[in-house]
Amino acid sequence: MSKFCTSCGRESGDEAAFCEGCGHPFPSSAQAPASAGSVPSDLPPSKRFTAQLMAGEHKHILLDLVLTDDSAGTAAVATKTSMMHEKYDVKDSEGRLMGRVERKMHFNEDSFPIADGSDNVLWVVQSKGGGKGRRPAIWIEDSAGNSQADLQYDGLASFNLVKFDGTPVLRAEISAGGGIRDELSSLSTRKYAISLFDQTIQPWQLAALFAAIEAGMNR
Repeated sequence: MSKFCTSCGRESGDEAAFCEGCGHPFPSSAQAPASAGSVPSDLPPSKRFTAQLMAGEHKHILLDLVLTDDSAGTAAVATKTSMMHEKYDVKDSEGRLMGRVERKMHFNEDSFPIADGSDNVLWVVQSKGGGKGRRPAIWIEDSAGNSQADLQYDGLASFNLVKFDGTPVLRAEISAGGGIRDELSSLSTRKYAISLFDQTIQPWQLAALFAAIEAGMNR
């Protein structure tokens, strides 16, 4: 028997815990997703946001991730605190420190713990594999290491985050205008239009997730 990776499509043995091609984790039979990770097109989001890289305090270098709501107001900001390391302070719309993200490097795998203001870890974004034209496998774990959600690439500039029971968390796609110049600008600044389906996720948590996912994609 064999099974196929939902991230890269490679075939692996039925007992494999990780894809033999990209390292993406296979869900256990108890966690098997109800679908391949697609989000129904008619499913209404609970909220809409835009995430975009901006210069912030570091002039001319796009390091900070700014999250705005559908009224164009700033909802949260993930500010990179080090030019040399992937460390972020995440603040809410009033500038209050709500949490932190920090990259932990391992062999062929990076982890990005997301902690609240009291340094309690809420989630860990895991990024494994990638390189040589392949995108890394990315998934979300809780603080105990249990897989919670899987990032499913949808084309070159969109992705879905889906729980292992098939429940959609969010969809993100490059937000571009009507011309090639707008599209290139959106790609260079990672300007994503986000449809959030999970109502329990707060704006600062969404900004932290995106900062970690963006760093994980470019490991």
